Amino acid sequence: MVPTDIRLQQRVQSMNNPTPGPWTENSCEIQAVDGSPICEMLARPEDSGVNYPHRPIADANSRLICAAPDLLNAIEHVLIASEDGGDMDDIDWDMLRRTVAKAKGGAQ
Repeated sequence: MVPTDIRLQQRVQSMNNPTPGPWTENSCEIQAVDGSPICEMLARPEDSGVNYPHRPIADANSRLICAAPDLLNAIEHVLIASEDGGDMDDIDWDMLRRTVAKAKGGAQ
């Protein structure tokens, strides 16, 4: 059995190295570029709509999860641009808008 401190260290390391994007949804499963599973989407009984995958809340959750790598990249972009006396002009505002639109299910 692996000692607890080593398991915790492995978990922290994996959290610092997420599966690279882009992520997509395929038959209720969020997948990495290589098709490996990231997570499975389930609809809750209280969500309105018909059976998954067409429940609006579950679909919105899927879009948000799929956008996670892009959202992380956008946040890192803003942080880097603002460090060391950075300027707001250094921020790629169009990229940020596209990323938010993707997360919300709009045009990318």
